[in-house]
Amino acid sequence: MSKSDKNHPHDRFFKLLFSKKQVAKSYINNFMSKNMTKELDLRTIKIAKDTFIDDNLKDHFSDIVYNCSSKKQKKVKICFLFEHKSNSPKYPHFQLMRYISNSWNNDLAQKRKPRIVVPIILYHGKRKWKVRKVSDYFNITPDSVFFPFIPKFDYHLTDLSNYSDEQILNIKEYFLVNGLILLKHKRDKEYLLKNTKIVFIFTEYYTDEEGRSFIKSMFIYMFDAFGLNQELIDELMDKLKKTKPMTHITFDKFVENARKEGEEIGIKKGEEIGIKKGEEKSRKKQIAIIEKCMLQFPDWSDKQIANFVEVEEALVKEIRENQKQNL
Repeated sequence: MSKSDKNHPHDRFFKLLFSKKQVAKSYINNFMSKNMTKELDLRTIKIAKDTFIDDNLKDHFSDIVYNCSSKKQKKVKICFLFEHKSNSPKYPHFQLMRYISNSWNNDLAQKRKPRIVVPIILYHGKRKWKVRKVSDYFNITPDSVFFPFIPKFDYHLTDLSNYSDEQILNIKEYFLVNGLILLKHKRDKEYLLKNTKIVFIFTEYYTDEEGRSFIKSMFIYMFDAFGLNQELIDELMDKLKKTKPMTHITFDKFVENARKEGEEIGIKKGEEIGIKKGEEKSRKKQIAIIEKCMLQFPDWSDKQIANFVEVEEALVKEIRENQKQNL
């Protein structure tokens, strides 16, 4: 994640999507090599609370880490690093190398065997990702006397521009399908309005709390990443009524509720996300919304929350300090 991506809607949506174990398993089965999937015991896959991002990496990475065991070599532990990129970095290996080193140092500090780290990059940018070896960064030949001193390791890349919508729709995991379609077509309002059947495919099956929560996340991402305004929201609602069954989720009612709740919309962009400037709120409601923002968006700064709720930054700081004292 580049500095321009920090606290970006792509990052928040990616983390929510790949924090689902079934999504990670489906991704591995559909995008990793057959040799890899045959070796893995996916029954053991488990999301890790660890993060190995130091101050030098926090502007480049937003990690989702899973641990998994090998079928044949039971003592081998594999650490999958899921990372997304909306811009192609020039030297991705250098960032990954630091991350892997941090992971191994952490293993040693915990007095355990170092785990194999498998870096996975999901790329959804416009420019073609150019895959290079570490040795390509240096002006030497393979027979150079210095060649053995250059590290050699790979990362797994999924460039969404290389996959058609049809290929993505053939994936069995519904959350992954909806998530990849949105990431692939980010900011493309025209695509969103012309292809509501594809964008919202499978959503009629999201009838439990997890499914409804994911639909909310889809709308939050669309409001923020696609820059929807009131006119586009109304057009989208009209199309959804014609193309999607309303048996379980009434999309227009959901959007209206999302406007009222405020924190379910994402980063505020004026009237584009449904909260009009100058709307009067009681202090009690303001505090409730601020606390929900802190809970749902822990990476947001006091200033971002203040701008979103339309309050003074000092109030947000006061509430945050009160929460720390009550811990």
